[in-house]
Amino acid sequence: KEVTIAFVNNSRDKALLYIDNIAVEEATAMSLSRFVPSLLTVGETLSLEGTVTNNTETDIKGIGLVFSISGHEYVKNEPELTIPAKRSVEVSLTTDFISNAMESYPYTVEVSSGDYTVSDRGVLLSVRQNVLLEEGTGTWCMWCPRGTVAIENLKAKYPETFIPVAVHAGDPMVVDGYSVYTTSGYPVCVANRMDRLRGDPRNMEEYYLDAAGRNPIAALVSTGVMDASAKKISMKTEAAFSKDYSDARFALQYIVVENNVHSEDARYNQKNGYSGGSEEMGGFENLPNPVPASQMWYQDVARLKTGDDSGISESIPAYIVAGEPLSYDADFVLDDNIMNLNELKVIAAIIDTKNGEVVNSAYATVTEPSSIPEIATSDDIRIERNGNILHVITDSGVESLSLISMEGTIVCEHRGVDSVDLSRFGHGIFIVRVRTDGGYRHFKIMI
Repeated sequence: KEVTIAFVNNSRDKALLYIDNIAVEEATAMSLSRFVPSLLTVGETLSLEGTVTNNTETDIKGIGLVFSISGHEYVKNEPELTIPAKRSVEVSLTTDFISNAMESYPYTVEVSSGDYTVSDRGVLLSVRQNVLLEEGTGTWCMWCPRGTVAIENLKAKYPETFIPVAVHAGDPMVVDGYSVYTTSGYPVCVANRMDRLRGDPRNMEEYYLDAAGRNPIAALVSTGVMDASAKKISMKTEAAFSKDYSDARFALQYIVVENNVHSEDARYNQKNGYSGGSEEMGGFENLPNPVPASQMWYQDVARLKTGDDSGISESIPAYIVAGEPLSYDADFVLDDNIMNLNELKVIAAIIDTKNGEVVNSAYATVTEPSSIPEIATSDDIRIERNGNILHVITDSGVESLSLISMEGTIVCEHRGVDSVDLSRFGHGIFIVRVRTDGGYRHFKIMI
């Protein structure tokens, strides 16, 4: 057949006409719409719903559906289902697949009927609504211990979804350009940078529950490699959204916190207005005023925030397709004020730049390049490749499966899965790190 394509320049000045990515392809016998949801809520069972279209001139009878995700395979056969010529039918599949944490999962969907086969592949991110809780505090603030106590209580009560940051002001732990806005003095806290969830730490749990009750619109999974000698961290973040955007205004931001910050320096003494009082305040009522630095270990201390309050410019594109993973790499150098690199945590957050609120956040998994051994500690592990899918073969349960570049960057890391889709990554040599309950092993592969 001869195909003619015409383009009309209807711009006002008629000066420019950009044309790109033009393709003419023969229509496949069958096509399918997106079966996989945009995001999978943590703790919920994954169900598929999609449309199969018959593009031929004759009816198609009987289809088989195969769905594979992270080493799990689900099959549904409908031998009596008829799809009329040039028509579509709805098909569904219920699985028992459940995600227990925010993670990314490669998948494939294949529908076949006789000699006809159509497939789709992608990456599904699971999501839950985490809450970034920033507390304005300082060693000079005599009532700030109540913020410290409130944070510790919520960390114990909501360990999976509560992400605290102690933002210090006017003391040795201050970070230039990072503060918690308040009109009522310290201590102060804010959940997901929402103005209506800002105020006294006595209301911290109320603020947390309000923010945690929102329906999540974005998921993110972040990994990083730390070069301890250079005090440099290289991050890679995947994000996905629940709906399409044509003019999105989101941005990523990284926050580094340090735990167990301790110094004998008197500047680290903590003023304590609860000393000797009758109000129970996590033990501070039994401590002196001030609490000597020798007795203080500060937790979740902010050490670095990338970018301004609007995050990193152009880290998330304006055009977003629901469920399509977006990837962003970032490097940043740590400040000299950090006392112990082993006590650091990195938080990745998505900021809505229209209002400055935090859409979602998550702790990143950060390792060191030197953590890659050259020898294996378990022989009960091997890998096999079937096309673009890499499978782990072992009698033990797979705890984690990671793909690491030769520069030491963790390209992907999955927990509790025994396969990974290599088509997502560029060409090169990579290290596959497999950890099971019986040990670990590393393999070198070329993509």
